[in-house]
Amino acid sequence: MAIYDYEHFEPEFKDATEHNPEGITLLCPNHHRLKTNKSLHVEAVKRANANPESLKQRFSNQTFCFEPGRSIEIIFAGLTFKDCKHLIQVAETPILSINDPEREHAPYRISGIFCNDQGEPALTIENNAYAIFTSNWDVEYEGSRIKIRKGSRDIVLVLKPEPPERLIIERLNMNFHGIRFRGESDLLKISYDGINWISWSGSNINGGLFGIKIN
Repeated sequence: MAIYDYEHFEPEFKDATEHNPEGITLLCPNHHRLKTNKSLHVEAVKRANANPESLKQRFSNQTFCFEPGRSIEIIFAGLTFKDCKHLIQVAETPILSINDPEREHAPYRISGIFCNDQGEPALTIENNAYAIFTSNWDVEYEGSRIKIRKGSRDIVLVLKPEPPERLIIERLNMNFHGIRFRGESDLLKISYDGINWISWSGSNINGGLFGIKIN
């Protein structure tokens, strides 16, 4: 899972005199609880640490929890979208979409893809379940805020879910099908060539099939 706990397994935390990374692994909260209450043996933790599941599948995952029956507001680096099905679409591929609930009282379904500045996927969302790729250099959680880096000071994406009805893209540096996107909290810039930029700030887009469509 994308949200995890640190586990000292060799030696165990109660016996540790230092934080040696060779004896520390990452466990999802469920497995960490099983290890703490001794339902999961340390040898199983060692085997998993030697061949982590998220590295085998190339991503870790988690789910956004947006309550049903509300319109979701998306703040996308200076642009505010509400009641738009496809917020921004490049050619035939949406960057971010909000689809109707599958059934009554179910939540709206958010799907999308965010890439780094080389066009490689960094985070994808499919029906509210998001996946973070292990090719990222680092992923940091600050409360609900998700910060993805491609290098030490190279931030690809800062995304902050605010359930039940808001999702905020605070920062963005992305190449999506050859179109470049750079975003801060109050400004979105788009370029076709990396030299000339179109800027948006403080705009509200309400209703419709597309918010912004780039051919």
